[in-house]
Amino acid sequence: MQKIRRACLLVALGLAPALAAQPLQSPEEFLGYPPGARFTPHHRVVDYFEYVARTSPRVQLVQYGETYEGRPLLLAVISSPENLARIEALREDNLRRAGRMPGTPDPDGPVFVWLSYNVHGNEAVSTEAALLTLYALAHPDSSVRAPGSSRPSCCWIRA
Repeated sequence: MQKIRRACLLVALGLAPALAAQPLQSPEEFLGYPPGARFTPHHRVVDYFEYVARTSPRVQLVQYGETYEGRPLLLAVISSPENLARIEALREDNLRRAGRMPGTPDPDGPVFVWLSYNVHGNEAVSTEAALLTLYALAHPDSSVRAPGSSRPSCCWIRA
């Protein structure tokens, strides 16, 4: 029994680097079809957002509520790992910048962009676009920087 455990441990340790090095799957790779080719049910959208949040150090996923049917409503926060580590301080600085909190904002603070993807009637194109946007911003080859800026930016996606 001890030999089997030791062999399993060695296999797991040998696979760990390969699993950690797996590239982020595109929505098409994850779903098995290109976004927009057919309707993506809510649970599969949530599955992809959760997968990206687990895989990418650039994404934090927050559930901010539920639908009437009990489905999770999610907020994806996308930025550099350094910015995500101090997201509350950045949020407060952004509130100062908007005049919603007293104090002087940091002039070198990152830019916040809010992208809201929701369903209007039976139109699912917004949700399909959210999958592609999340992938583009979370992918390791993405610079996540404002045009012309050397500073990392933050981006919030509501799906």
